Amino acid sequence: MKNNILLLFTLIASLQITHAQERNHVISFGYGLLSAPDFIDFNFEPSSSVANFGSYRTNNYGKVGTFYGKYERKLGNRVFIGPSFSYQKSSRDYINDNSNQVIDNLKMTYATVMMHLRFNWIQDTWISISSSAGIGGSAVLLKSQNFEDDYKNVGGIAFSADLIQASVGRKLRFHTAIGFGFQGLVHGGLSYNFGGE
Repeated sequence: MKNNILLLFTLIASLQITHAQERNHVISFGYGLLSAPDFIDFNFEPSSSVANFGSYRTNNYGKVGTFYGKYERKLGNRVFIGPSFSYQKSSRDYINDNSNQVIDNLKMTYATVMMHLRFNWIQDTWISISSSAGIGGSAVLLKSQNFEDDYKNVGGIAFSADLIQASVGRKLRFHTAIGFGFQGLVHGGLSYNFGGE
């Protein structure tokens, strides 16, 4: 009987510890402006077909900001980790210097996957201040209006660093951040916190 009570006590204690160790989960969606591809622009060289037209210039840069989604799992008291996915499009025209006619239009689509680590400097029920960093890869799909066969899709390393991020709310939170990388110099959106505490 004594052993059964001890076993029952141990079982209840382990269930309480397991419950206390449940981790919070965060799902975020947002939009960013001035991401790394807008600055770096990957300097895509025009195809040889464009170069055959003689001297040219680029113009009419079309950029759509970055849309992203992120999942984070709480590892410890202040640390979160998880993957993110982001999507961005941009385009440019190659224009003949002599005739001022458009030789080609190149569209670029960036699909990026990264792993993020976030640290909360200040955390409260309604507000948190944090910093984060992420690294991963980006696939760049190139589509030419006139010379489709001249371009090949490329890929490269992707990164993101938020110097400061502020979140306001309880379960459903609004977040905004200032940083640099593939999610934008400035970005923000909504986060939903669930599970655990």
